[in-house]
Amino acid sequence: ETRSYSGAWRVDACLGACGSCAWAARAGPPILSGCQDNPETTAKMSDQIKVFLDKCKADLDKVPALQKAEESTGVDKLYLVTGAVVLFMFILYSGFGAGFLVNLMGFVYPAYQSFRAIESPDTKDDTQWLVYWVVYSAFSIVETFSDVVLAWIPFYFSFKIAFLFYCFMPQTEGAKVLYDNFLRDFLKKQESAINTELNKATGKDD
Repeated sequence: ETRSYSGAWRVDACLGACGSCAWAARAGPPILSGCQDNPETTAKMSDQIKVFLDKCKADLDKVPALQKAEESTGVDKLYLVTGAVVLFMFILYSGFGAGFLVNLMGFVYPAYQSFRAIESPDTKDDTQWLVYWVVYSAFSIVETFSDVVLAWIPFYFSFKIAFLFYCFMPQTEGAKVLYDNFLRDFLKKQESAINTELNKATGKDD
C-alpha cells in the first residue's frame, strides 16, 4: 500500500510537472516576444540621444575656455565636461573636500560677476551683487554658529550648493527674494544699534 501510494504520488507529481511545462511552453512565445528588442524603438532612442549630444556640443562650442582645453589636452570638450561633473559629484557626495569646493563655487563666480558689475556703467547689476553678498554674509554667520548641527544633516553640501545657485543665478535671483522678504526689515530695525556698536568699536562718535 505504501508503495502504491508512493507510486501514485510520483505519477501525479510527474503529470503536474508535465502540465506546468506544457503551460510554460504555450505561454513562452508571447512572453519572449515581449522581451525582444524593438528595432524602431531602439533607432528612435538612438536618434534622440544623438540630437541631445549634438545640442550639448553646440552649446559647449560657445565657451572659449573649453575650446582651449580641448586643443591643449586633445580630449573632446564633452568628455572634459562629463569628467568634471562626475568628479564634482563624487567630491560632493563623498564629503572629501566638499566644503571647500562648495564655498569656492559660492565665492569665485559671484566675485567675478561683482568685478564685472563694478566695471560696467549699469548700476542694476551692482545692486544685484551687493544684495547677494549681504545674504551670503548672513548665511555664513548662521552656518558658523550652527555648524555642529548642520554636520549631521545628510547631503548637506548638496543642499548648500543648490541654495547658493538659487541665490546668485540671474534666472532665480534668490538673494533678492530673501533680502526683500527677511533681511531688509531685520537690518532696518537693527540699523541704529549696529551703528552704535560699530562706532564704539572704531572709536567714532555718532
